[in-house]
Amino acid sequence: MDKKVGIVICNYNKKQFVLSCIQSVLDSSRKDFDVYVVDNASTDGSADAVKAAYGDRVILIQNEENLGGSGGFNTGLRAARQKGYPYYMCVDNDIVMDEHNIENLLCFLEDHHDVGIVGSKICRMQHPERLQELGARLDFEKCTHVPYYKDHLDNEDIPEVQDCDYVPACSLMVRDEVIDKIGLLPEENFIYWDDMEWCYKAKLAGYRVAAYRQAKVLHDMGTNSGDTYFSTYYFWRNRIRFFARYTPQDKRDAAMETLLENLFQTMYGCYYKGKTNQISVMTHLFDDAVHGHTGRADEGVILPKDQVENRLENLIKGKTKITIEFNGDYKLLQDIAKCVKKNNPSAEVTIVADCVEEMRGQYPEYRVAAQAGMNDGQDAVCLAMCEHVSKIHDDSLTKVYVDPYSNLLETERDLQHFAGYEYNKGLFMKIWKVLL
Repeated sequence: MDKKVGIVICNYNKKQFVLSCIQSVLDSSRKDFDVYVVDNASTDGSADAVKAAYGDRVILIQNEENLGGSGGFNTGLRAARQKGYPYYMCVDNDIVMDEHNIENLLCFLEDHHDVGIVGSKICRMQHPERLQELGARLDFEKCTHVPYYKDHLDNEDIPEVQDCDYVPACSLMVRDEVIDKIGLLPEENFIYWDDMEWCYKAKLAGYRVAAYRQAKVLHDMGTNSGDTYFSTYYFWRNRIRFFARYTPQDKRDAAMETLLENLFQTMYGCYYKGKTNQISVMTHLFDDAVHGHTGRADEGVILPKDQVENRLENLIKGKTKITIEFNGDYKLLQDIAKCVKKNNPSAEVTIVADCVEEMRGQYPEYRVAAQAGMNDGQDAVCLAMCEHVSKIHDDSLTKVYVDPYSNLLETERDLQHFAGYEYNKGLFMKIWKVLL
């Protein structure tokens, strides 16, 4: 039987994860594939463990240095393409496949000839009932990516096929002809935004990119955070480079202003919280993005994470009644709910939302109401979700505003700090816009 798919698994220092991943691939309902495991010079014994567990059932390639996600995948894709498969898969080491994932992705591509790349529905390993995403779109006005159905409960309301701008490389399948036209993943990224750029290049070449709900993987979302600003550096640097490269010329000035505003917004909050290491990393990544420093970061640029107070955790502890005013951001709501479960699981939680029935379906464990009731007293708190606390013009302090960046508007000191936000942003923009 001719093999149809060359599957590439990229691994770096995640021995137990990659073994589970390989096993889930080999347990698939469809068997007409070969598995290439690329080890990026791991130091945790990953390569030996793969050899011992799977022998010649997989093709193990050991890189002499860590080439990042893009370099690791490309090492495997180059080797696999020598065999001439019609389809290839990129698979992260920290996913576990549903047994029909490969079969469903392959059948989808065979039935939809205009689709060049298809990705799986990605669910959270620790909460398999919730989606990480079903593909995502690229927002050229806000210079960011917007995942579809992030942190939604998986149900029949979610579409079977989601057309999108990219699907994550933790589980995607691509046609060989697409690679012929657009090349391999951009290795200058090292990690992050490489799959986004790759998929976007496929769209520019005339192919559809889609996520398929019937193909499912579980992704361990907690294993990449680490104790350094590794993710911050690469994600931000490559994000700036992507939009500087692909934003249409007539929208470029607005895009660069947006990126600078986002950069300032993050650094302003870091300064308030005392995250001096993160400010240093943000400064370096911006300089590297502007001056074309690609690939792996220089030694000493990526610093340890700052150890600072988690004010939201401290606020929630001891509260018997917690009201959350929902603003449509499911990711932020899920983060708050996780914080509540960790620090005060016995608290009575009420979600205030316009879409009452939808929210009852998404969060059946909580009370959902169309408007907030009386919630006074030292044992009660109202959390008002917002895009960013700097945009709030409410100095009553009757509720606590919380944004996705761990900023709170709770005290007079908070009000004073963010009252100077617009002035300082203007100064920052004047200084750095010319450079960008």
